Amino acid sequence: MLVFRVKWLSALDYKLLSGIADQLGYDHYSGLYLYRLNPIKAARIGLDRTLHILGRVNVYLPSDLREIIRSLSSEGVDVYFTLETPAYSLIHGLS
Repeated sequence: MLVFRVKWLSALDYKLLSGIADQLGYDHYSGLYLYRLNPIKAARIGLDRTLHILGRVNVYLPSDLREIIRSLSSEGVDVYFTLETPAYSLIHGLS
């Protein structure tokens, strides 16, 4: 899944981003906030709106994730599981 970092957000951007992503925490090394795209939240809002919100905070959405969101939007899925290990957990595990 997509884990990304952003700088400080305006109240509007924070609200919009919370509608499609889950905040993971704060990266003290880079001074940036960590978020993980939530495909179920993004699918409920729709692909076009998701792309608009990510564009506001300068985050690119890869084509494979676009297809996942498009598929979930049409299927009305409530839960999505992935067995990937996020890179940030490996970094924190080494700290």
